[in-house]
Amino acid sequence: MNNRNNLIFAALILLATMAGVRFNAMAVQSSTIVGYVSTTYDENDNAASAVLQMADESQYNVTFNDKGMELARDYDGKMVEATGTISEKDGENWLTVESFKAATANENDDEEYLDDEEPSEDDDGDE
Repeated sequence: MNNRNNLIFAALILLATMAGVRFNAMAVQSSTIVGYVSTTYDENDNAASAVLQMADESQYNVTFNDKGMELARDYDGKMVEATGTISEKDGENWLTVESFKAATANENDDEEYLDDEEPSEDDDGDE
């Protein structure tokens, strides 16, 4: 009877371990998001932090791995399409960048980003 209990216990441990491995594998899937890069700099003009600001006003803090540093440094103020692992820490979203490329605004984007770039039809001086 003791061997049977040990076998059942070992099987339960194995199942729990396998479930944990599957859960962790699901948690590290890559996602692609589009937004504007906003970088803050320290007193030596080095990138100190960066966020990817989405059209819906949500944002993702950028983890400063090699790709994250490159994104923060070279694409500040620009729209990008970034692919990476998304996680949450202390109630904030984080993106560990795997790859990125420049993106362009389209008609589905929130127009608030375009307000400063495009003159309105009423600004032509004709009244």
